Amino acid sequence: MQNTSLTQGAHHIGLTVPNVSETQSFFVDSLGFAQVGEVADYPAVFLSDGNTMITLWQAENPDTAVPFDRKKRDRASPFRIEGRERRGA
Repeated sequence: MQNTSLTQGAHHIGLTVPNVSETQSFFVDSLGFAQVGEVADYPAVFLSDGNTMITLWQAENPDTAVPFDRKKRDRASPFRIEGRERRGA
């Protein structure tokens, strides 16, 4: 199968999470990512697997943060490519 993608993957992804340390443990212990930086007073942790960097931000108020629901999410693509219709739009 020929790759016709206009992009070459994601360099950096940011996630707002209810618990930075628990999420960091998942990425490090389960997926083999390494911590490559941190801003403790933000708080944010930067992780990498050598290809992709993940930034984990602590949700300001985890009790009121809206949890992800794959069945109710906005399915519109965040990318606009000239000459192509957006999927899910």
